Amino acid sequence: MSCIEDYVTQCAVCEDVKSEAQHCRRSPAQTQSLTEHLSHARSSLVVVTQCRALQTRSTSFGDFRKTKILNNGEAAVGYCLDVAALPFRVASTQVTEALLGVLRDPTVYDKDVMPDSRAGPVNVSIQIYFRNGQVDDLKEEVKVDMTFRMKWHDPRLKIDRMSSGEGTYGAINNPDLVWLPDPFFRQAVETEQQKTINPQSYLRIYRDEPNMLYSTRIIVKFSCAMNFSAYPHDTQFCSIPIASYGFTADNIELNFDDSSNAISFKPSISKNFGMVGLDTDRCDSITATGKYSCVRAVLELKRQSDPYITNVYVPSACLVIVAFMSEFIPRKEFLAKMLLVLACFLVHYQSAKDVEAAAPVASYVKAIDCFMGVTQLILFSLLLKVIVCSCSIAQKNEKAAIIDHMVSEVPRTLVERARTYLGLVIFGLYVLFLFSYYCYVCSF
Repeated sequence: MSCIEDYVTQCAVCEDVKSEAQHCRRSPAQTQSLTEHLSHARSSLVVVTQCRALQTRSTSFGDFRKTKILNNGEAAVGYCLDVAALPFRVASTQVTEALLGVLRDPTVYDKDVMPDSRAGPVNVSIQIYFRNGQVDDLKEEVKVDMTFRMKWHDPRLKIDRMSSGEGTYGAINNPDLVWLPDPFFRQAVETEQQKTINPQSYLRIYRDEPNMLYSTRIIVKFSCAMNFSAYPHDTQFCSIPIASYGFTADNIELNFDDSSNAISFKPSISKNFGMVGLDTDRCDSITATGKYSCVRAVLELKRQSDPYITNVYVPSACLVIVAFMSEFIPRKEFLAKMLLVLACFLVHYQSAKDVEAAAPVASYVKAIDCFMGVTQLILFSLLLKVIVCSCSIAQKNEKAAIIDHMVSEVPRTLVERARTYLGLVIFGLYVLFLFSYYCYVCSF
């Protein structure tokens, strides 16, 4: 390591590996070796330890840095690398200490005073990451767990004025020390900040603009007006308007961040709904106290309808098929035919009541209501057909059948055919309804 230390001492001023060879009179072979080491270090970033400033002619941040790189367990030579060239940002203890000294001095910084807005309103960029949530369609409420971030610029907190230490930002664990924007969720019913040992939030102050970044994890429960016409194949659009509470649009302007990941989410947000899309727009409002900036995120939530296929649709269709099987029981076995169709009718009636109890309340007809109602009507038609046809056969030896009296003009053979194929016609109508219902569902 002595040769490395001598090398670093001699190369006090350098801009790149080539200039190092010129200042230290390195041979071309040594220069090529240093270039290869530097290229490998920048591409793979094997192990980069904390950058320490060299004793150079300038002490300002952004000058040359000494970086120790461990490659295959061996210590390599130190390179003059600029921290800004590395693909990550580094927090600095010196910068944080300098910032805390300013923030805790009320004569220097007043957290109750917003940044100077004479040049225009403070532009606050918002980022949101939706982690998970719950959708209560009975109460028409949505509860989401989100990471909420805000970025803005406060010219009073410039790191270059306070410290020349290393690092691109200072980390503040107590955001209450600085002035914060005051956004709130307009439709929120309840808001809770996540907390473990400490509240899950942080504040970072960067060198470049915008220099302020506040991040926190919160749970927001908000109301959402839902439309259940297509239930259980419905898609709900729930908006989350975010507005400034006390500052007008002349002081604060809210916007969603321009980055591609400004708003992101997980596809499955809850056990019964999935988030399939997200849109943003503005919702500025004017009240008696002025105009307020507002942005809105619209969540597109689609219900998971697979459980209804296995728990509602398939059992209902099976009951109709079982009831239709009564057509293959001899007509003289009236009691067997009657009990079979009646059992299917009563089972489906109870199932329809359970589905209705679990469904959200609405003053209009839902898609599931149409399905259950038509299925119940088909089962009732099969039950009525069994009763009418059986009664006509029992009275045939004493007098003409009831249906024969009602349609005396129709030949007896036609009435017999109607008795035979009536159940098949009813079952065919149900199959046609299922096809129409499937086309209706696929339109959503």
